Amino acid sequence: MSAPVERDWDVVPFQPGDERDVLELFNREFHQDRSMAHWKWKFLENPYGGPFHVLARRRSDGKLCGNHIVMPFPLNQDGRKLIGCHSLDLVVDRDYRGQGIFEKTGGACMDRCRDAGVSAVVAFPNQSSYPGFVRTLGWRRITFLKRWTYPLNRARKLRSPALVALASAPIDAMARIGVAALRRANPGAGLRFTLERQAPADYDLLWRALASLEVFSLWKDREYLQWRYASHPDQEYQFASLRDGDTLVAEAVIGLVGTTLWIAELFARDRSLEHARALVAQLLAQGLEWRAAEAAFLGHDSGWFGQALMGFAVRPAADVVYVGRALADEALTRRMELPGNWSITFGDADFV
Repeated sequence: MSAPVERDWDVVPFQPGDERDVLELFNREFHQDRSMAHWKWKFLENPYGGPFHVLARRRSDGKLCGNHIVMPFPLNQDGRKLIGCHSLDLVVDRDYRGQGIFEKTGGACMDRCRDAGVSAVVAFPNQSSYPGFVRTLGWRRITFLKRWTYPLNRARKLRSPALVALASAPIDAMARIGVAALRRANPGAGLRFTLERQAPADYDLLWRALASLEVFSLWKDREYLQWRYASHPDQEYQFASLRDGDTLVAEAVIGLVGTTLWIAELFARDRSLEHARALVAQLLAQGLEWRAAEAAFLGHDSGWFGQALMGFAVRPAADVVYVGRALADEALTRRMELPGNWSITFGDADFV
C-alpha cells in the first residue's frame, strides 16, 4: 500500500485579484480559452451576490491547486424569490487530484453560501465530479434533461461537399414544408412577432403571471434576462416576442450557437399552448432565414415543454444530469429532489 500524500495546501477564501489564477487554471485544465470579460460577467458583475469562491493554495509559494466556485442566481420557489447558487467551474490541478481538494473546498464553499443566506444550490456535474457531489457533499440527483430538435438545413449541419449537399436537398425541402405546415396549423391570427436585442420593457407582467405556477425554477424576471442574455460577453441572444395587440402573450430567448438555433427560454401567458406553438413556429421560420442547421431546446418540466414543441424529435440527454440540495432545510431538499417540481431550460446550464 502506497503512503498517503502529505497535504501541502490550505483552504483559503477568494481575494480580489485571485481571478487571474482561477481563470488560468480553468483554461489550462479544461483546454478552454475563456476570457476575463466572461469570468467577470459571471462572477464579479453578478447582480445576485458573491463572489462565493474557495481556493486551495500551496503553502510554499501560494500556487493555486484547485477551487470551488458557485454562481449566485435568483431562485423561484412557489412564486417566492430566494437566492440560490449554481456550482460550476470546479477545478483541481492534475498534480493535486485525489488529495481531497474537491471535498474540502466544496464544504467550505457551502458553509460560506449558508452564512450568506443562500437557500439552495444546484449543478450540472460532469462524470468526474458527479460522485463527489452526491457521495461526499450530500447533493441529490434530481433528473436528467431531454433534448428536443427540429431539422432545418441538413447540408449545413453536415458541412457536406456538393454531392452530399445535393442529396440532402430533398430532406431540407421537407423541413421547409414542415415549418410552413406548422405555421399554418398555429397561425397566431392577429398576433405580432418581433425580435429585439433587449428584454421587452413589459416582460415582467408576463413573468409575474407565471412565477406562482412553478414549484421550482430560476426567478426569470427582466433583470435576470438582461444580465444572463443581453449582457452576455461572448454569445448574442435575441428576445422573440408574440403580442396580442399591446399584450405580451409569449416570449422566447434564442441564439445561433454554431449552426444550431438554440431556444434558451420559452414562456407563454397562462401556459397557453396556442400561443407557445405559434411562437415556436415563428422561431423555426427565423431559423430558416438564418440558415440554421437545426433548432434545439434542452430542458425538463412536468410536460408543458413537450406539448409546446410540437413536431420536434425528443430524446433523453443522458449526459446532462441535474443535482441539488438545500443548505439548511432538509424538507426543502426533499421537495427539490422530485423531478416533477422543476422547470429547467437550456439557459439554466453552466455551459451557456
